[in-house]
Amino acid sequence: MKRRVVTIGPCTLFLGDCLEILPELGQVDAVVTDPPYGVNLGKTKNGQERDKKRGSYTGFSDTPEYVRDKVVPAVKIALSKAERGLVTPGTKNCFLYPPPCDMGVWFNPAGQSTGRWGFMLASPILYYGKNPKNIKQSGASSTWGSFERLGELKELHPCPKPLKFTQWAVKKASLEGETVIDPFMGIGTTGVACVNIRRKFIGIELEEKYFDVACNRIEQALKQGQFDFGGTAE
Repeated sequence: MKRRVVTIGPCTLFLGDCLEILPELGQVDAVVTDPPYGVNLGKTKNGQERDKKRGSYTGFSDTPEYVRDKVVPAVKIALSKAERGLVTPGTKNCFLYPPPCDMGVWFNPAGQSTGRWGFMLASPILYYGKNPKNIKQSGASSTWGSFERLGELKELHPCPKPLKFTQWAVKKASLEGETVIDPFMGIGTTGVACVNIRRKFIGIELEEKYFDVACNRIEQALKQGQFDFGGTAE
């Protein structure tokens, strides 16, 4: 696969393997990423099939082995280049990741997926590094709610994250004007969140069709916003 690099305002997007690209990058302020969960997405009876329209990834197999051998090493490299990180690893393989400095949960009363012991109503949030805000400014380390319907995003990606949740996560892990990296960019929701709340963004995506969608979504977010990235206080 031929690499591509696209710059859109304060966002730099890479098409390629994050394990190859990450070592070439400099330091950033924060990692915010929702990597593959290793749940055999798209296959029947895998605990993710409440939405029958949900498909599988096309460029790799969403297995525990893939998370162990590819995803976790990439997250480790990304964290080594950042002051701090927020990772949503899913539940099945979350213990493959490095021990976090703290944990939270994303509680969704509508249900996240189905586990061996019933419907799972919460997804873990792993925190790494030092909190960029003081405790009074930080708010809760967990959040709740489905935030919004994903609608057409599910037709673009098998496992999209809600934008409002992602904006919460980006604001939790970073400050205005800082640089956030997502080594598993998907269709660019972290990038859109960064544009909306005035962060710089670096995204890496392996699959070209998701990369193209991410470029378009981030470009549209920049056109719709009136942001100069001048560092207005939050």
